[in-house]
Amino acid sequence: MHGSAALTVAQTIAQMAAFLMAWSVARGMGDVLYGQFAAAYALATSIAALADSGVRITLIREVARNCTAWKRLLHHALVISLALAVIVSVGFFVVVVIQESAEHQSLRLWLLLFALLWTGMRIILGVPAGHQRLIAVAVWGAVERLGGALLVSGLAFLTDASLLHLAQWLCLWEAGVLVCVWSWTHAQGWPVEERNGGTLSCFAKLAIPFGIAGAVQAVLGRLDLIVLGFQQPPAETGYYAAAQMLALIAVFLGIAVANALFPTLSRLAKDHAVNRARTLLEPALGLLGLMMAVVAAAIAGMAEPLLTWVYGDSFAHGWKWLAIFSMASPLAVLGAMTGAVIGAWGWQTRWAKTLVMVFMAALPVYWLFGTWLGMWGVISANIMVQIALAGVAWRWMYGAGLAEAWWLPRLLLTMSLLGGYVFVVHGWLLVLAPLLAVALVFLMRVCQPRWLGMALRLIR
Repeated sequence: MHGSAALTVAQTIAQMAAFLMAWSVARGMGDVLYGQFAAAYALATSIAALADSGVRITLIREVARNCTAWKRLLHHALVISLALAVIVSVGFFVVVVIQESAEHQSLRLWLLLFALLWTGMRIILGVPAGHQRLIAVAVWGAVERLGGALLVSGLAFLTDASLLHLAQWLCLWEAGVLVCVWSWTHAQGWPVEERNGGTLSCFAKLAIPFGIAGAVQAVLGRLDLIVLGFQQPPAETGYYAAAQMLALIAVFLGIAVANALFPTLSRLAKDHAVNRARTLLEPALGLLGLMMAVVAAAIAGMAEPLLTWVYGDSFAHGWKWLAIFSMASPLAVLGAMTGAVIGAWGWQTRWAKTLVMVFMAALPVYWLFGTWLGMWGVISANIMVQIALAGVAWRWMYGAGLAEAWWLPRLLLTMSLLGGYVFVVHGWLLVLAPLLAVALVFLMRVCQPRWLGMALRLIR
């Protein structure tokens, strides 16, 4: 219990650190440079996610099952990750060399190195995670993220460092953390027995379904920024990225709740206790739907002054994107909750197949919509993909008896009505948006009064 709580706190700190880093670049270096940084960072981290490709989660699972073979398992994980890193680096180089600016090429390459070092650090932390040393994993993760964010903040506000220098310093920080984590891991007194570590090929086969799902989902989540980095001016990309990052504030609670529910859902899945799982999920989803609707309405209602206050006057141009992203935030929360259900019920393989098909369809859609409609086309494609994935996951949950059939359509209708209100009404009437959100959520039966009592009983 303490370990799960520590991981939840650490993930919240990591999300706050990511926001701090983005805010520092945007506020300290301006919209144009932030747009360049956000697009390059999205491309680098998406491609570097291929170097993980299920290696970390497989390592955690296998170490938990065979604690005495952790050195051999870690060796397998690092060999596979290194081979994948070489492959993705070559592919990345082919992508960046066709760009017109040498400075942009260098920035992307340094950020790729940073992302690969970060991936290696997370893989090594899979060993203590498999040994149930969750508090140690949480501490290392929080220190790494927060330290990097503070470094970027200092460089952005206190020096005249360029984006390239910022990326280089990030690489040095990540390399230092990687060495410290490696040293700490090998200094632990865990029993070591190398005979039962399995073969490299067996480890790779185990990692395939996790890897496909994780890698594709990581790239798909950043595809909009990647496309914008190639199609739109840096300043416009910066407004979009700033709004997207600020809207994530509404998602923190949903991710924390999903992490807290995952162990319980896993036990219920093992016992095939569908009714108990539904009793747990329904009030959680209903209350989250209510809270997300209120937060989304509040953020959308004051999008322009909020962007100006957080990032600066020039970023006020992105208020439309912030309003849209905030209204779509319940989809991200639903994604976190359904992700916990997918992991607990063992649907990773078919989820990986679904993600691959969605990605193959989304790639040309993002590019063509961006070419034809610009920013509006890319954000429309983004929302369409989120709705499609939410619909598939919700259909599986309904088929398994874990969810009610019309909850998702009612939530989408509620958010559409709220979005229309925000874009049509101007002036002081926007302050009524949170109250309207509460009324619509209960009117559409997204949240039912009886769930409040159920949630309180679950808490007790």
